[in-house]
Amino acid sequence: MEIDSKVDLETKAIADCVILFSELSEESRARIIKYLIDRYAILLSPIKPNNTQLPVGVKAIGSPGLNLTEDDLFPKEQISYTNVAARNFAKTEPDWVLLYAYVNSNEKFEFERNVIQKGYEDSNRSESTRIRNISNVLRSLIRKQRIKNLSGTKHVFTEDGLKFVADIMSGKSDSIEIKRTRKSQKNKK
Repeated sequence: MEIDSKVDLETKAIADCVILFSELSEESRARIIKYLIDRYAILLSPIKPNNTQLPVGVKAIGSPGLNLTEDDLFPKEQISYTNVAARNFAKTEPDWVLLYAYVNSNEKFEFERNVIQKGYEDSNRSESTRIRNISNVLRSLIRKQRIKNLSGTKHVFTEDGLKFVADIMSGKSDSIEIKRTRKSQKNKK
């Protein structure tokens, strides 16, 4: 009975919104939707059930249709960069960048590019080549649909990205570690 009453309330809310929205301009609708997203801290992320790409939808963690709950998220305060390195959990630079972004993201799982550089510094892994490569790594993560670019340097995690961070921290990452190779110098005679 309780589930039916929640569904009935949701259906009524949707019906009321449709009626009220029909009388408003497109700009007014956009302002109202933006306010509701901000007010209820709704996460915008692509949802891919059954391997079908759907348009970006409005979903909050734990809401119906989103396969991710608070229990699936790894607690940010329990992430120790030293522990991650010692256990070889983060095997690639994209893994590290996801961890830096996750640790420094806000409650909506949004982050700015500059927090990644801060993560490199905090973990004592800051090298000029890594810092210069951040943009390439971010583009790679966007192509893999682990994050989404919101505007300029602002990004947000997708559901897949949040699951991947949990996999990294549980040692179940499917990333393949690539060892750095050094250019060999030919002996001069």
